[in-house]
Amino acid sequence: MKRRLLLNITLSFMLLFFLSGYIQAQPLFSDIKGHPHQAVIEKWQEKGIIQGYNGRFRPDEPITRAEFAVLLNRLIGYSPQADVHFSDIPSDSWYAHDMLSLYSANILTAIEGKAEPTKLLRLSQARQMLNKALAIETENPNPDGDHNLTRAETILLFDQAIAGFYHQKGAYQGTINGNVIVRKANVSLKNMKIKGNLYIMEGVAEGEVDLDNVKVSGRLFVRGGGKNSIHINNCEINELISTKDKVRIVLANGTSVTFLHSQLKNGIIELGDCKVKNLTILGDGLQVKLKGQSAITNLNVEANQVKIEGEKTALIHQANLKGQAKISGQLTINQALITKNGSHIENPPLQYQLANGVSVKIGEQTTALSKGEESTSSDSSDSPYLPLPPTDNEMLQTHSIPDKTDIPYKTSFAELNLPVEAVFTSNKANHLTVNLNWQENDYNPLTVGKQIIKAKVSAVSGSLPQWVPAEIQIAVTVMAPPLPQTIKVVEYNGAEAHNLLLYRGHDTNLILQIYDQNNTKMKYSTLKEMGAKFEIAEIEGITTEIKTPNNDKEDILLLISVPQDYVPSEVTITINCKYDFLSGGMITKSIFSLVWNASAMIYPPIDLVVNTETNSLETDQGQIHITYTEPDDLSNLQYYKCGFKEVDTEKEIPLNILFFSQSSEATVDQYFDPCIQDVAQEIDPWKDYYFTLTSIGKKPNTSASTTATGKKFRFQEDTDFQKIVFRNSIWLLNIQDDYVELIPDSLDYYYEGQEGKPEKECFCIDVRYKGSQFYEGYVFLENGQIAELQPPTLYTSEEIDFSDFDAFDITFRRAHPLQKLSTPDTYLHLYSFDRWLHAENREIRIK
Repeated sequence: MKRRLLLNITLSFMLLFFLSGYIQAQPLFSDIKGHPHQAVIEKWQEKGIIQGYNGRFRPDEPITRAEFAVLLNRLIGYSPQADVHFSDIPSDSWYAHDMLSLYSANILTAIEGKAEPTKLLRLSQARQMLNKALAIETENPNPDGDHNLTRAETILLFDQAIAGFYHQKGAYQGTINGNVIVRKANVSLKNMKIKGNLYIMEGVAEGEVDLDNVKVSGRLFVRGGGKNSIHINNCEINELISTKDKVRIVLANGTSVTFLHSQLKNGIIELGDCKVKNLTILGDGLQVKLKGQSAITNLNVEANQVKIEGEKTALIHQANLKGQAKISGQLTINQALITKNGSHIENPPLQYQLANGVSVKIGEQTTALSKGEESTSSDSSDSPYLPLPPTDNEMLQTHSIPDKTDIPYKTSFAELNLPVEAVFTSNKANHLTVNLNWQENDYNPLTVGKQIIKAKVSAVSGSLPQWVPAEIQIAVTVMAPPLPQTIKVVEYNGAEAHNLLLYRGHDTNLILQIYDQNNTKMKYSTLKEMGAKFEIAEIEGITTEIKTPNNDKEDILLLISVPQDYVPSEVTITINCKYDFLSGGMITKSIFSLVWNASAMIYPPIDLVVNTETNSLETDQGQIHITYTEPDDLSNLQYYKCGFKEVDTEKEIPLNILFFSQSSEATVDQYFDPCIQDVAQEIDPWKDYYFTLTSIGKKPNTSASTTATGKKFRFQEDTDFQKIVFRNSIWLLNIQDDYVELIPDSLDYYYEGQEGKPEKECFCIDVRYKGSQFYEGYVFLENGQIAELQPPTLYTSEEIDFSDFDAFDITFRRAHPLQKLSTPDTYLHLYSFDRWLHAENREIRIK
C-alpha cells in the first residue's frame, strides 16, 4: 500500500511556526483554525453542544431546521409529548427527538403541516425560536440583514444569549454578566451574581439544584426538578417563575423575592425566614408553607385547592383570594380580599372584605355577604372591610434600629457600630427613648449569613412602661469573602495559556493563578486559610505536578514532563482546586493540550524523496515532499520517526520528530524541522548525511522498516552573523486594546569585512519591555530590504505605559542565511548567537 505525505510549507508559515515563541495548539475541529468565530466554536464544543462530523465543523455552511433544533435542545433539554408526530420526521432519525420536543413546547412551528427538517433556517427564524425558548428578546444589530444562518453564526447567536452554561454536576461561583442555564441535576451555585436570567431547565428532570447566596437581577425560571429539588438559600431574586408541576421549591435563610409567579400544579413552595413581596399562585393544588419569620407582602391566589400553612411568627400583609384556598396555622393576616366561595381561613385576618354573594369560613364560623348588602365597619360606614374587634392593649409597634446587611467578612463587633440608645413607638403613638445593652457573644465575625443579635432594654430614667419589651433583636448578615472562581494557566511571560503545545522529551513549567469572583488574583496565604488543595487528573504516560509556594511572593507552579517515547496525541489536562471554607467548593480548569514533536524546520525548501521505488519527484518551490511505501503486513502502523545517517559509517542520529501515517491517498500539511540544535554535538561538519524515515508502529521503539534518501546534507554553523553592525533602525509601536506590536519599519546594517549583504536572510527578533516579554517575531530580508515580517507581539489587556522607549530590550539572531549550495545538495545551518540592538542604534515611534 503506497501513501504520500505532502509537507506544504510556504516560507511565511514555516518561519511563523518556527520562530514564534508562542505556538497555538491545534484546534479541536480541523476546519476552524483562523475562523473569526474559532474561539466561540471551541468554547461550545468543549461544553458538548456541538459535535461536528468526522472532525470537521463546516462553520460557513448554512444550517437546517433539524440541525438547529438539535443544538437548541441540547441547551434546554425538552422532551416530546407522546402524541406528537410529523409525516416527514422518521421516528428513528437523529433529529426526531429534538424537533418533536421543541414543537411540543411551542418553540418550533410547523410549515403547512410539516416539520421540514432539511429546510434552511433564516436568522430571523432562529432568533424567534431562541427568544421563545429563553423568554427573552435578543438584539438584532442588522434588522435588514436577514439571511440563511450559518453554523458558525448559530453558535455565535447562542454565545450572545447565554453567558453561563452548567451541564455537569458540581459547585460553581462568580459573577456572570448575562443569562445562565443549569442543564443537569446536582448543580450548586454559590456566592454568585447573575446579571441576567437564570434557567433551571427541563434537563434537570427530577434532580436537585441548590442556590446559595445567589443574586439574580433578571428572572429565575424553574422548569425542572422534582419533589426534593430546588433549594434557594440566602438569595436575592427579582422575579421567580415556576412552570413545572410537582416541584418542591424551598426558599430559606433570608431569601428575598420581589415577584413569584407559580404556575406549577400540585407542587410545594416552602418559605423559611424569607420575604416575598408579590406571590401569585396560578396552579391548582399548590401547597405553600411559611416557617419562622417568613412574610408575604401581597398574596394573589388565582387557582383552586390551594393550601397555605403558616407558623405563628409568619405574616401575610394582604391576601387577595380570587380562587379557593385553605389558610391554616396561627400566621397573621393583616388584610384579606375574598372574591370567590369556598375558602377557609383558620386564624381570622385583622381586616377582611367579601365580594357580594361570597361565602367563606373565617375561624370556626361561616361568613357571607348577601348580594346587595353593603360592607360595614365599626369605625366608618364607608370602610370596605369587615374588621375584627380591635384590641385596647398598648404594644410596641416600631423601633429605630435597622437590621445590618452586607457586613464584610471578619468585621469586628465594635465595627458594627450598634446604637446604645433607640426610640420605641407604640401602636398608640407614644414614644420612648431607651438604653440598649447588646449581647456581644451572639455575634461571630467568621460566620457567614444571617445572625441574630439580642439587646437588653432598660429605661433612661425610671422604669419601663408595660408596652416596652425587656429584650429586642436585630438581624446582622455577614457577607462571604470573595471565594475562588477561576483558575488561569499562565506562561512565564505573563500571557494566559488557553491551550498548550507539549513536546516529547521536554519539560513544561507554567504558573497557576487563582482569581475570585471580583476577578482579583488571590494570594496563596488566603487560599491556604480556606483549606485550598490542588489536584491534577492523572494522564497515563505524562508526569504532572502542582508545586505550592512557601510565601505570597512565589507562584503556584504547574510542572509537566512528557517522556521521549510518548506517542503524539491530544490530551486534556484537568486541574481542580478544592477548598473547605464555608460549605466547601471546587473550581476546575480543563486545558486542551497537543503533545507534539520538538519544533524545527528544514530550509531552504528541497525536494526530499524517501522511497526506494521512486527516484524523483516534481519540485515545487517552497514545498518539501516525502513519499514512502508501507508493506501490506504493516498497514496498521501509525507513526514514523526520522533522523540522519552518516553516509560512510551509517551512524544513526535520531531526531525528536514523529510523522503521522494517514489514510490511503491522503495529503497532509505539516511543519517539519530536524531540530539540529539538539544533535549539534554529534554532527561532523565535514561529513555527508542521509535523511532517514523509519516506520515504528503504534508505539515508539518498535522498528519495522527503514529507507534512506538520495539527498545528502551537511551542517555548517553561522559565524558570519557575529560580524553584523547595526547603524540605525526605525520601529513602529502599534498599541491596540488587547495586544501591542513592535514593527520593524527599516533596518540599516552591514557585515564587517564583506561587501554587500546576502541575497536572502531571516532575523529572529526578541523584545522585552520592563517585565513584559513579547512573543518572538521575525523579519525576512532580500538584499537588506524588508520583504516580509511577523512583528514581536505582546498580548495583554492591562494598561501599560510604553512611553519609556529606552526600556525596550531588542535582540537579534539569524535563523538561516537562506543560501542553497551546489555541493553537497544543501547545508543546514545552526542558529547564530544573539546580538543586542543598542538604544542609540534605534528609533521608536508611535504608530
